[in-house]
Amino acid sequence: MTITRAASITVGLVAVAAALAGCTSGSPSSAPASQSVTTVVVTRTTSPSSPAPTPSTTGSSGSPSDGGASDRCRAAQLAGSLTPAPGGASAGAAHYELTLTNTGSSACTAGGFPGVSFVGDGTGTQLGAPARREGSSGAALRLAPGQSASSDLTVVQAGNHPDCSPQTADGLRVYPPDDRDSLFVRTTGLTACRSDAGVLRVGPLH
Repeated sequence: MTITRAASITVGLVAVAAALAGCTSGSPSSAPASQSVTTVVVTRTTSPSSPAPTPSTTGSSGSPSDGGASDRCRAAQLAGSLTPAPGGASAGAAHYELTLTNTGSSACTAGGFPGVSFVGDGTGTQLGAPARREGSSGAALRLAPGQSASSDLTVVQAGNHPDCSPQTADGLRVYPPDDRDSLFVRTTGLTACRSDAGVLRVGPLH
């Protein structure tokens, strides 16, 4: 009778140990169903294959007469594009990102405000006043081949100017900072003014 009771106690202890072992040996995949994983997606304004531009120590200048850095980005080595900015529009205006990409074979420096104006008539005729600058320029950017810098561009509705004489623009004439040469960025559906009414606002390159 004594042997039977001891055996029963031993069996019970073994069962408890086995149960405890089962509780502690579970794999990470057995997490509670209520546990969730959040994925954060990070977007870049530059190509994922190119590192972001880094600030340059040469400073910045928005005036061609200042000379600027000897290796400043020239119109001949840049390509321009215009894309809707996040948010897209506000009351009476549309917002865009004007992007300049270094398509040359060597690095260059860009900083300050680009000169921007609408052109039309199929001849490059300027339409309306050049873009008014908004904000203050920061440090210049060093752009390796393939890297880009962007400027915030606001297009005010032409209808806000009673003396506008509206006309659909062919695109934008863009002067890189510190350059007297320009490049052309084709646009569709943007309305300019034939008068001196200003509908463009431009921010510094960033």
